[in-house]
Amino acid sequence: MRFLPLIIANLLRKKVRTILTVGSFAVALFLFGLLIAIRGAFNQGVEVAGADRLIVVNRVSIMQPLPIAYRDRLLRIPGVAGVTHFSWFGGVYQDEKNFFARSAVKKDPTREISPGFFIPEWQWKTSPTNRAGGWAGS
Repeated sequence: MRFLPLIIANLLRKKVRTILTVGSFAVALFLFGLLIAIRGAFNQGVEVAGADRLIVVNRVSIMQPLPIAYRDRLLRIPGVAGVTHFSWFGGVYQDEKNFFARSAVKKDPTREISPGFFIPEWQWKTSPTNRAGGWAGS
């Protein structure tokens, strides 16, 4: 406690130096937090998907589908148990600012290939009869 007035006096003696020191510390903390967030974003998909899943996309764009003939070529690869497709297209709910991603899937192989779909059996069976319906996940 006896050195506190001395520390305060020294900090106020060179105000520019104090501001630059605090500013550089704040920028370093901000960059560290940003890098941690980017690292977490890149690793999030790996943790969810698992080591036994391979996602193949078109070289041009994720919205450009692969040719149908690739399905048979992918099934011939040793260790491949099944192939399905997700066709991504954008969706809007009531207003342009309420954008969300939508995917069209082929119903039959998707449930076996993607165990992350927790859909009740009655919804799974009645989904082909409702063309305007869909599944929403969290």
